[in-house]
Amino acid sequence: MEAASYFQDDVEAASYFQDDVEVASYFQDDVEATSYFQDNVEAASYFQDDVEAASYFQDDVEVASYFQDDVEATSYFQEDVEVASYFQDDVEATSYFQDNVEAASYFQNDVEATYFFRIMVAFIVSRSCLKGFFLKSFFYF
Repeated sequence: MEAASYFQDDVEAASYFQDDVEVASYFQDDVEATSYFQDNVEAASYFQDDVEAASYFQDDVEVASYFQDDVEATSYFQEDVEVASYFQDDVEATSYFQDNVEAASYFQNDVEATYFFRIMVAFIVSRSCLKGFFLKSFFYF
C-alpha cells in the first residue's frame, strides 16, 4: 500500500509536472505572441519611417513645384524684358524718325531759303541788267 501511495504521489507529481509543462507551453505561446507583437511594432516603426519619408518626399515635390513656379515666373519676366526691349527699340526708332522729320524740316527750310535766295539773285541780276540796258540806251541816244 505504501508503494501504491508512492505511485499515487508520483502520479500527482507527474500531474503537477504536466501542469507545469502546460503553463510553460502557455508561457512559450505568450513569448511567441510577444515576439510577433514586437515584430509588428518594428513593422509599424518601419511603416512610420516610410510615412515620414513619404512626407519628406511630398515636401520635396512641393519645393520642386515652387521651384517650377519660380522658373515659370522667371520665364515670364524674361518675356517681359524682351517685350520691354522691343518697346525700347520702338522708342529709339521713333526717336530716329523724329530726328529724320526734323532733318527734313531743316532741309525744307534750306530749300525755301535757297529758293528765296535764287529769287533775290534773279531780282538783283535782272535789276542790274535793266539798269545797264537803260543806261546804255540813254547814252546811245
